[in-house]
Amino acid sequence: MDAQTGQVSLILAKRLQEDSLQEQVAVTVQQLMARQVGCRDVLQHGGLPQLLLLMDRPSAAVKDAAYGALLAAAGFEPCRNALIQKQGALSALVRHAQQEEPQRQAQALDLLLHCMQVRHNQEALSQLIAVVHAVPKLAAIISNNAPEPVVLRAVKLLAALASTQQDARIQAVDAGSIPVLLKLVSSGVCQVACAAAKALMMITLAKEAKIALHQAHGMPILLEALTRHQQQPTASPAGPDDYTTNVLQALKNAAEYPACRAELLKSRAGELLKGLAADSSEGRVKEAAAQALRIIGCEKGRQ
Repeated sequence: MDAQTGQVSLILAKRLQEDSLQEQVAVTVQQLMARQVGCRDVLQHGGLPQLLLLMDRPSAAVKDAAYGALLAAAGFEPCRNALIQKQGALSALVRHAQQEEPQRQAQALDLLLHCMQVRHNQEALSQLIAVVHAVPKLAAIISNNAPEPVVLRAVKLLAALASTQQDARIQAVDAGSIPVLLKLVSSGVCQVACAAAKALMMITLAKEAKIALHQAHGMPILLEALTRHQQQPTASPAGPDDYTTNVLQALKNAAEYPACRAELLKSRAGELLKGLAADSSEGRVKEAAAQALRIIGCEKGRQ
């Protein structure tokens, strides 16, 4: 069966180059790549470069089939690694995320998010940050009133890039992402607000981001988000505990900067954080609130 699949994959990979058959063959390749053995064989026989080329074809049907094939295979590690290792592939996906119509923008971002899930993603991070310059491009997507599914994925990718890379955090600040993320955190759009809180948590690990947060009057916005959660926990964005924990971590990060800490001391932050540390039923929320209290210098609330 595997040998037969390999022969089929070889034939299909070659026929992807034939203009008159591209849509039909791409749909068949999509079905084939949904199975791990089929994905392996299509990659082995040169299908990936052809699928990447089809994403630039004028035919919407051909594009959709090419995106579908890659997304079907992106759940498998070999496909994710192949995308990372294929020269120009990540750059092309970022370009599609910028220029395509909304549905395909979201699909291109999904493929990039899949690439972040490889076991060793340092190469993908380095390419996207240093070579493709993805951070300012993602910041532009987030700022330009893109549809919610596109914004959600762009914010998630920005958070992934900033999770371990200081260069990405500084680039995000330079691109003006802090005020935009603050707006999204308080937007009430459930998944987007939660993703924006996580991105802020990651980016504010950099000193430059703490300064930018202070300059953007971010402390009142973050405190308001926490107050809303304390007063109406069920009204918080989806995954309220994750949302609150991420907001608290961003607040804690910011409090390491003296101007932010002074601003928090002048506000009712201590009372609010003591309430969260004492009353929350979620351990992560209690611990994050207690950590923020210690950094701000307020007395710790009852446990």
